[in-house]
Amino acid sequence: MALLAYLAIETRPHFRERLAEIFWPDMPVESGRHNLRQAVLQLRRLFDSLNVSSSVLLVSRDTLSVNADYFQIDADEFINASLLTESPSLEQIHNWEHLAGHYRGGPFLDGIEFENASESESWLYIKRETFHRHALGLLEQLSDYHEHHGDKAKALLFANRYLELESWNEEMHRKVMRLLAMNGQTGAALAQFDACRRMLREELERMPDTETIGLVESIKAGKLRHEPNQKPAGISVVTWSNALCSINQAIIRCWWIPTTRTQASMSGRSCRGRSGFWVFPNKPER
Repeated sequence: MALLAYLAIETRPHFRERLAEIFWPDMPVESGRHNLRQAVLQLRRLFDSLNVSSSVLLVSRDTLSVNADYFQIDADEFINASLLTESPSLEQIHNWEHLAGHYRGGPFLDGIEFENASESESWLYIKRETFHRHALGLLEQLSDYHEHHGDKAKALLFANRYLELESWNEEMHRKVMRLLAMNGQTGAALAQFDACRRMLREELERMPDTETIGLVESIKAGKLRHEPNQKPAGISVVTWSNALCSINQAIIRCWWIPTTRTQASMSGRSCRGRSGFWVFPNKPER
């Protein structure tokens, strides 16, 4: 299944020898190739049992890939969602909400294991971080959109979903506090501050910053009132896209990916996780 997941996400043709290096870096070349042949045979048997054409696998003497027409990959739909719209339509918002519902907070490719294969583990780490950051951006934009349009209940919903994924984001804690206070829920806003302060102390060993303290004082003084028509500053979606690009570049720079068999064997570990994304065989339309 690990090989299938890799081929389905990376749909280009892969040299068979390279795949053997990625998935079985600690084995001799011939042993790795043998394992690859066995894995391909198991995949063919799997497709046969599902009554899926064997042409889903594109196998040549030197390369291996999958026929993308046979797959519907929700991960692709999620990561390719367009966030580059200053004024998204209602249809786009509904699509974003649908995609946000797919992301349950677990790591990408739940249950997939890459035993003693540090390069494939590095690939999985980068993919997981990319999906995680994309999910955060999606939730932030949805929360901003609904606040901008006066729907504080939905704005709170997506802000809280954001904090479920990244509970140490103090700026998002402030947003939840502000939305609660402006909705007349002063007690809940102060309880949110207590949760934020506790989390920062336990996880980051620091206290809330001055902006957060100032917001709490304003809430206590009753300076934040229910203002349904108040709109925040514009939604900077393009800025998020640029930030995501920078994050991914930083990950690639900082997370060393071995390129040779010797390097790959230096730090082999298994990788485990949880995710709501998966690959579904799908017969192409004729």
